[in-house]
Amino acid sequence: MQGPDLINLPSTAFALRLLPSSFAFAGDFLVADSSSVERVHISGEVATIAQTYTIPGQTAALFALNLDSNGTSFWVGDLSGHLYRIGIVSGLVEFGPITIPNTGPLSLLGGICVSGAATAAQPQPVIQTVSLSPANNTATVFNDNNSNSWTIT
Repeated sequence: MQGPDLINLPSTAFALRLLPSSFAFAGDFLVADSSSVERVHISGEVATIAQTYTIPGQTAALFALNLDSNGTSFWVGDLSGHLYRIGIVSGLVEFGPITIPNTGPLSLLGGICVSGAATAAQPQPVIQTVSLSPANNTATVFNDNNSNSWTIT
């Protein structure tokens, strides 16, 4: 069963990105909402539009969205192939437009991949300490990093 809508956005929403703890406004999320990007803040069960990001002169629907690995900005692209970097705090266009060439009938800007940006959960490094007694013994530790088990031979 679907619950009630948290918020009604002005246009058609496409992409959504949660701002992680390393970003300003951590816990808020960004939504590419056709004509703008909205920063939505949730407090308890109440969601509000905290900031609206617009691009002067931009007319095509904002569709693709991803966070920049610098922790202070995001990238947004429109369906006509223009890409921009926007400051999260300032709301200003920091870079762009970058125009993606139209090379065929399906050359719309459908997504943005940012090197170093957050992706699906990745295994965290596991630090394991092995103490041997007597100290002149040797050991080899095997860990597949997919479980909490390890073997010493």
